[in-house]
Amino acid sequence: MFEDEKNEVISKKPAFNLSDLKKAYAQQSSAHMEIELCYSRNHVFIKPLKVRDKKDILKSIETKNDNLLNRTLTELIEKYVENKDGSGLNTGILTQKEKEQILVYIRLASGEDKVKTVNIAHQCPECEKVTKDIKFDTDNISVTNYDTTKNGVVELSTSGISITLGPITINEEQEIESLIKKKAIKTVSERQIVMVAAIIKSIKVATNDVDALSLEEKLGFVEGLQMSDLRLLTDYLKDYDFGIKLPFDFECEHCGFKGREEVNPAVFFMS
Repeated sequence: MFEDEKNEVISKKPAFNLSDLKKAYAQQSSAHMEIELCYSRNHVFIKPLKVRDKKDILKSIETKNDNLLNRTLTELIEKYVENKDGSGLNTGILTQKEKEQILVYIRLASGEDKVKTVNIAHQCPECEKVTKDIKFDTDNISVTNYDTTKNGVVELSTSGISITLGPITINEEQEIESLIKKKAIKTVSERQIVMVAAIIKSIKVATNDVDALSLEEKLGFVEGLQMSDLRLLTDYLKDYDFGIKLPFDFECEHCGFKGREEVNPAVFFMS
């Protein structure tokens, strides 16, 4: 063997294996996006989504099981979001609106925050058919924070009863789904009444606190309200319209409907 050939063999670097490749990629792609949550105002870090987890989401969608999909999305948040100090996020106390906000930013953290437009899907409110590959301008995204100056206390008309209201959390979201399943609730209007019951956090009669009620007990109370008092509770939902906003000009490719629409945050994430 010639001397230069011998040196060439000795100086040859070992090849990277799959484990080395994954480590090298992880070191380059571990960037975090920092956001302020729209209800708690806590700052959290969001990691970019990996392909294998997107595949799990698609599998959950294919089952057409809303409970399974909700669990998958919650587990995804636990995996990809952490507090600024590096501790895990308590997903149970997140509000639904914060969950929606996080899902949008998980998609954007994967690099789509650096592009002007992304593809989305949207269901037409007129013909109910879905249009895919709509170009959405990411500059349209905005976040409205929860107004902490309002105490959320509603006084019922003549009963001397005051109710403290608040946003629905992920834990409460799971209670809602369990109750809907237990009562075999099918209609949209019945589901909305359950949602109203879920925003009740505490009740007082004069100065006396009412014992903590289950969601089913709250629902029984709400169903017995006069319509004028029910409106006091539903007005709260309108006044506390916070969270991530995704407006865009929509034109249905099926029926020609045109209008200013809002992208569903979960659909935005999964598009």
